[in-house]
Amino acid sequence: MDLACGYGRDSNYFAANGLKVEGIDISEEAIAMAQKNYKGINFITGSILQTPYKKDFFNVVYGNFIIHLFPLNDRLDIIKESHRITKPGGVAVFSVASVEDADYGQGLETEKNCFVNSRGVVKYYYSLDSVFQEFKIFNRIEIENIEEYHTHDTPHTHKSYLIFVYKDDDGEY
Repeated sequence: MDLACGYGRDSNYFAANGLKVEGIDISEEAIAMAQKNYKGINFITGSILQTPYKKDFFNVVYGNFIIHLFPLNDRLDIIKESHRITKPGGVAVFSVASVEDADYGQGLETEKNCFVNSRGVVKYYYSLDSVFQEFKIFNRIEIENIEEYHTHDTPHTHKSYLIFVYKDDDGEY
């Protein structure tokens, strides 16, 4: 499952590498583009806060740089929904902004570690503590650091986390 799949770029990558993929996004326009450009992938319009999928439906749930764009209650709902639709023995993977990022602290702070930047984008920056706190519904959490060097505006390095959260296969939660 590709959460907030947009026009399907990541979904297509996974499908091209032999995986059966489904994508969901709130944007009807993005889903129409995905359906037009990438055949053989089931794309639907819908909310990632509450999906139409059955409990324990996907082996992998994936959210690429999306969850940190939501306020706390919505982030928790996305995590809870991801847990619900991940099969026992499955994994959910999220890439998120980190408090170590070059942009951290810039703009108006709306909640702890959450800022509105000059372009009007609201972004929450995860600390290691907040990753463990927000994703604790999952049985095991692993975190990798991501660093990307950019030269737009001024040269800088974006630092993010790649979070792997696992749902035990014992089925008890």
